[in-house]
Amino acid sequence: MYKARPNDVRDAYKTAIKLLQYYNCKANLEATRVSMLSWAREKKYLNYFMYRPVATYPAGNNPKRRTIGTPASVAIIDHQTDLIRDYVNDFCH
Repeated sequence: MYKARPNDVRDAYKTAIKLLQYYNCKANLEATRVSMLSWAREKKYLNYFMYRPVATYPAGNNPKRRTIGTPASVAIIDHQTDLIRDYVNDFCH
C-alpha cells in the first residue's frame, strides 16, 4: 500500500518534473508509461525525458526515429541497475 501517493496522478507527475528540474537531469521512462508521456507532451515537458537508447533496439535494427521510453525487459533492467550501482559506488563518498 502506498501511504504518500497523491489522490491525483498528475500531482505525482508534477513532483517528478520538479525533481528533474532541481537535479537538472532527464528520466529514462518505461515505455508503457504512456499516460505520463501524454501529460508531459501536453505540458511541454518532453525535454525532461531520455530518448530510447540505441542499444535497446534489436540487433541489426537501425532506428530512424528516436522514441521516448525504454522497454522494461529483464536485460535492460539489470543493465540499468548495474549502471546505478556503479555510479553510487564511484561517487558515494
